[in-house]
Amino acid sequence: MTQATLTKKSMFKVLVCDDLAEEGLTLFRAQKDFEVLIKTKQPLEELKKLISDADACVVRSGTQITKEVIAAAKQLKVIGRAGVGLDNVDLEAASKRGIVVINTPGGNTISAAELTFALLLALARRVPAADRAGPQDLSKIFFTSPQGRQVPLSDLARVESRVAPKPISHKDQYPVVYVSGELGSSSQVYAVLKMWSYLRNHELPGGVKLTQYFMADPETATAPTHKKGRTSEASRASDSARGPRLDPIGDTLGYSLRWDGEMRLTLDVFRDLGAAFLVALVLIYLVLVGYYRSFATPMIVMGAIPLTLIGVLPGHAILGQYFTATSMIGVIALAGIVVRNSLLLIDFILDFRREGHELREAVIQAGATRMRPILLTAFAIILGTFIMVFDPVFGGLAVSLIFGTFASTVLTLFVIPLVYYLYEQRQHHEQ
Repeated sequence: MTQATLTKKSMFKVLVCDDLAEEGLTLFRAQKDFEVLIKTKQPLEELKKLISDADACVVRSGTQITKEVIAAAKQLKVIGRAGVGLDNVDLEAASKRGIVVINTPGGNTISAAELTFALLLALARRVPAADRAGPQDLSKIFFTSPQGRQVPLSDLARVESRVAPKPISHKDQYPVVYVSGELGSSSQVYAVLKMWSYLRNHELPGGVKLTQYFMADPETATAPTHKKGRTSEASRASDSARGPRLDPIGDTLGYSLRWDGEMRLTLDVFRDLGAAFLVALVLIYLVLVGYYRSFATPMIVMGAIPLTLIGVLPGHAILGQYFTATSMIGVIALAGIVVRNSLLLIDFILDFRREGHELREAVIQAGATRMRPILLTAFAIILGTFIMVFDPVFGGLAVSLIFGTFASTVLTLFVIPLVYYLYEQRQHHEQ
């Protein structure tokens, strides 16, 4: 017990009174003859008890080492201030006791530099824009020295022209280089598809073809199997069938190209809108099945939906309008609009036949009777959306609604009754 007590007293006790970085504490703990005691945010009386047998005390700006605290320190030899200032240490009391007070002048260098740069920017804002044309205008910014003399910034800082280091970017732990561009008039889809086709059919210097990706991630997609650097005809055919997801030639240099940015956003939007369109079709079909109590009749009624594409796509080509996400929204909206026209025709045919009329007569009367309300509905949609045709954002929506409604309405009046007539005729012959 005696030996253990003597060993403990020979240790150099360091009292840490404020929060320090773990790196600093590690340096203290690495010393075999140091005993490190961390006690932060202590009240005055507790601090006096803790410092009474400490050999060194480390503080920041949070703890006040006053004359009273120094008087309680019986064997204190050094006070370390982790920072620049010493305003929280009573220097006179420490000097009388022979206690060394030290600080870390370089500890706040980065913070001081950031503050200086922020002050420079604040001063620069006061200089008129016309006087901020070049580095030589720094001489127009002045500081006031402690003696009251105006000192130009050019006396304190030197302007040098240097080449900035090239940034190194990473994504998903892979080094990447970003190449971006803004298109003046066309949609990025058409430009990207054109570049994709060019890179797919042309070799780069050295006989290398870039592997291109759209939706798939470069580390998860798999390239086709090659044999002696060439791609088999079957592999080429398979790749062509899959579409522009992946170039069939692998890159031996480890480089690949991914069409990201707005192109990826566009693909995600069309994927989501396509899924929404399929869901809408399924819901419409289920509702019609419950209404007609038949699985075949709803298919005839929904036959008006693909007829809209006969007007939508040529309409975009005629007006020079690109097929955008709003165009796709218009196609989804048309699915509900044009089905209503089919419902008017099929319901009239069914009701007319229940009254005892023949199928042929019912089909003819349905077209003649329902044509007027169907045309009025179509014209109302066309006139209501015409105002949006020249809008840069919703122009595609208007084109889809106008041309899709026009084509589907004209064709529905003839195609849907005819298809229903042929279906019923076939059912009659089978029975």
